[in-house]
Amino acid sequence: MSNLEAFGKSIIENDSDAKRLIEAVVERTATYLSDEVFINVLEVKYNLNNEKQFDLRNLTSIITVEDHLKITLAFSYDKSLIEKIFEGYSQGIEVAADEVQSYIEESAGDMINIVLGNVLSQFQQSGKAFGISTPVIINGAKSIGKYKNTQFFTAELKSDFGIISICCITPGEQFRKQLKPERSDFIEKS
Repeated sequence: MSNLEAFGKSIIENDSDAKRLIEAVVERTATYLSDEVFINVLEVKYNLNNEKQFDLRNLTSIITVEDHLKITLAFSYDKSLIEKIFEGYSQGIEVAADEVQSYIEESAGDMINIVLGNVLSQFQQSGKAFGISTPVIINGAKSIGKYKNTQFFTAELKSDFGIISICCITPGEQFRKQLKPERSDFIEKS
């Protein structure tokens, strides 16, 4: 069974799909850290029991993905880890001291964009398009709280340089049960 068949008409139609999505994001994130910025993931901890709150680290990047539903993904970085990722990105490039924070934030946005772009390409359906927001960067916030029936599925990736927490925020089960088979606002290819 292909990934598309496994995910049906929407990326997430049930809790099992949400778990598979976050596992794919974690796997690609670990590969990206290793291959692109030479940071090894030492340990991964999942909490797939629908968290009530997602505690944020020093810097957080957030993207919303939309097919039939809106899914929000957040990558939240320890300061030491995002600084090391930035060092890997900027290796050999001189950056003025007053521009470093801006480039660190840009690195966080680039990373979530690249990782999700790679993961979502596995689930692309012919004639369908995902809507993907521009990354939003949050600096110094404490947490994201659960609203109404949303669900949180989280993972923590521990490295030598700190932790990246990943959160997949989905609509509640009753919203997924109401999915319609097709939506007219998606462009169909003939």
